[in-house]
Amino acid sequence: MVFEGYNIVFQNKDYASLFVINFFLTVCTSMLVPVFPLWIINVVKVSPATVFYILAAIGIGSSILNIVIGYISDLIGKRKLIMEVKLILACIRALLYSFFPYVPIIIATSWLTQLSSGSLTFAILADKINKNNDIKDKGTITSTIRTGVSLGFIFGPAIGTFIISIVPYEKFFLIYAGMNLLLLIAFHYLIEDNKSAKIKRKKNPKPINVSISQIRFCLIMLLPILLFLGSQANGPLLSLYVESISNEWMLALVFGIGPLFELIAFPLIGKMTDKIGITKIIFLGIIGEILYFGMLSFSSNVWIILLIQIFGCFYIAVIFSSLMIYIQDKFMGLEGFSSSLYYSCISISGALGNIILGSTMLKKSYQFGFITLGAIALCGLIVFIILETPIFSNYNTSKKD
Repeated sequence: MVFEGYNIVFQNKDYASLFVINFFLTVCTSMLVPVFPLWIINVVKVSPATVFYILAAIGIGSSILNIVIGYISDLIGKRKLIMEVKLILACIRALLYSFFPYVPIIIATSWLTQLSSGSLTFAILADKINKNNDIKDKGTITSTIRTGVSLGFIFGPAIGTFIISIVPYEKFFLIYAGMNLLLLIAFHYLIEDNKSAKIKRKKNPKPINVSISQIRFCLIMLLPILLFLGSQANGPLLSLYVESISNEWMLALVFGIGPLFELIAFPLIGKMTDKIGITKIIFLGIIGEILYFGMLSFSSNVWIILLIQIFGCFYIAVIFSSLMIYIQDKFMGLEGFSSSLYYSCISISGALGNIILGSTMLKKSYQFGFITLGAIALCGLIVFIILETPIFSNYNTSKKD
């Protein structure tokens, strides 16, 4: 079951190229996960609580921009071009971080340059799946290609930790800029736009359905925000917590062990999504998320935390693959908008999570932070149950109010 997904992906040039691109994109992105909060503390010279407020400010601005960019990509079909612009902006952002490590510049630069690569690559993937008539295997293909992201997280934090151990922070960001430039070249030659989708969007752009129930729309948007709030805020929280009880190399191991097991978890979750249905999978995933943060709140041994990270790969596989398909299905035909909405909700959740944790860390312990994230996941479970009640699940988004 695990290898079936990989066979489907690597027998198709489009899917294989997206797998490779997702891997290298994630290596670049995940390099920053353990380094960025430490850079802010050590170079920008702020408190741990302020780190979370800075991350929150960054997330709010970029989330709004990404929704607009996703809808534009539906209208003009130029997803590849937009992605290439994103990589150029990533290079510029790294250079500004290197030479101007000041809080206002960090926030303003991130607002203007931090486009979501995931929303664009998975919108491209949705186009490819439709073009190849592989809808029946959508869960398997999407989840398997998402393992490219997990694979990137295995290497990225370790690479980032290694680089920062031998060079100053300003040189780290110069290396980061160079890596994004190489990735831009690779993306240009490996990925092609879906021409048929592009022509369709030029001739008959499909507007967002404004007649959708406002309550239902808000619940659909609220669901990923609540479910991702934990995973997004957990990165810097876990980074600071593990560093307080262990060392930098153990930090790299903590961040790398989960993605290693995700290489198995994602294809399995994708296949289960196609077989037993997306609703059951998401329900189980949310339960797993609640348990994950509950166990972290009671753990002070770094080796136990490693085991919890392995357990957590189950819920991660669900919300990073099955939940994305769930959101895309709610806005059929608007792959760019739905994917961008999904990833913008991730950014919003990161912003809210960092605000909450920033306030929590002023007076409470790291363990209380994990309890807070688990409680928010419980709220996500309640929203999901409400969405699956007949009044919302049977609502036809194409009908007029």
